Amino acid sequence: MTPCSGTVPWLEKILVIRLRFFYSASSKGCITWPLGPEIRGSIGHVLKTSQGCVQDNNVDCRKCLEKAGCVYIKNFDRGGHKPKCFHLKTGPSFRSMKTSFTKGGTLQFDMVCFGHTIREIRKILLALRSSPL
Repeated sequence: MTPCSGTVPWLEKILVIRLRFFYSASSKGCITWPLGPEIRGSIGHVLKTSQGCVQDNNVDCRKCLEKAGCVYIKNFDRGGHKPKCFHLKTGPSFRSMKTSFTKGGTLQFDMVCFGHTIREIRKILLALRSSPL
């Protein structure tokens, strides 16, 4: 890429899918920690259990015999500072240290997927549908 061209010869397109989730609070309450990482962890837990994972206690997934087809390991267990395959976009209330909920209140967040995560989107949606966060 030359500084003036504005194009990257090896990059033809970037595929991105944005999923918007709405959750309804079953009761009122208050959380005193950032909710964004909690949501990401819950999505990972749901993906593990939907795969029938017996190691859902923070065991090192790289030792698992089923890792080749596992949606969790492809999207979460990437180790250290490797790029993640999706991004959670949350509102300001999710990023604060105190979030209050009213019964029936709606929580909204977006999951922006790119790369190989797009190929796994059906499995991710089925897992999230079968098990609430």
